[in-house]
Amino acid sequence: MPRYLVALAGLMLAACSSPGVGFLGVEPVAIAHDGVRHDVYVARGQVQLIRMGSTLGLSEASLSELYQALVVRATGCRVDRRTVSMDHSVMTARLICP
Repeated sequence: MPRYLVALAGLMLAACSSPGVGFLGVEPVAIAHDGVRHDVYVARGQVQLIRMGSTLGLSEASLSELYQALVVRATGCRVDRRTVSMDHSVMTARLICP
């Protein structure tokens, strides 16, 4: 396969919300913050948030706080901080729901 097709396929995949295996088939809740959309997936007491745009200049600690606040807005549940796993565009954690 030509390299440009591989690069194009990679760009197309990077632009979509592709949840982890544990969240396949789950419809996301879309929530926006400062004009950036985030997709929030919930399944079996777990949550996965995927950022769909760019957030420049925020540290990982700031992003963690933002993502946890967005999960609370989207689900009504708190995030178990001990279970947070994330990078700059995806956060996964367990939920604490009433």
